[in-house]
Amino acid sequence: MKRFLSIFLLALAAASCSMFDQGKYLTINGTIDPSFDGFNMYFRPQPFPTGDIVDSCKIKNGKFSFKILADTLSVGDVVLSFSSMQRVESILVAVEPGTLTMEIGKDSRAWGTPLNDTLAVWKSFIENNLQSKRNEELIVARNTFNRRTADLIKRQPNALGGYLFFLFSPQFPGDLVTELDSLKIYQYMPDVTKRRIKYKK
Repeated sequence: MKRFLSIFLLALAAASCSMFDQGKYLTINGTIDPSFDGFNMYFRPQPFPTGDIVDSCKIKNGKFSFKILADTLSVGDVVLSFSSMQRVESILVAVEPGTLTMEIGKDSRAWGTPLNDTLAVWKSFIENNLQSKRNEELIVARNTFNRRTADLIKRQPNALGGYLFFLFSPQFPGDLVTELDSLKIYQYMPDVTKRRIKYKK
């Protein structure tokens, strides 16, 4: 009986560890037109990706998948191999535990985890409101983009907000940068000193 109980407890512990480990990963299940079968999809940690930290997988039957360690919040993007000679939209991903469903094409999208759902709402708003053609409309659209992006950054005082601040603050007006600086968003920005460091897997 004691032997059975020991085996049961070991099995339970192993199952618990397995469940705990699964909670530390972001699983990406993606689809793309099957005409891209045989090409690679890449997941590139951002910013400053180097070859040894980029993950890849083959497209098969119009499908691809990644399993990415998500023990800390980070960001990356999913892109199609440049050798395909085709333009499809890459997509920014927040690396957080969960399962992300992704469709890659001219208008790529992803959904399934909290931060990535937030990114999808932001992306949809920006796309639907930046279709202006006249100069004065472009100015309004640019201001709308800046404000909407800044609002997203303020709601994400983490690696995602820091990365978006890193990307877009150069085009923000001074008062908006000052506002975000006062919230100390800059402390979540990527460490630019790592640009020349070779990352290890």
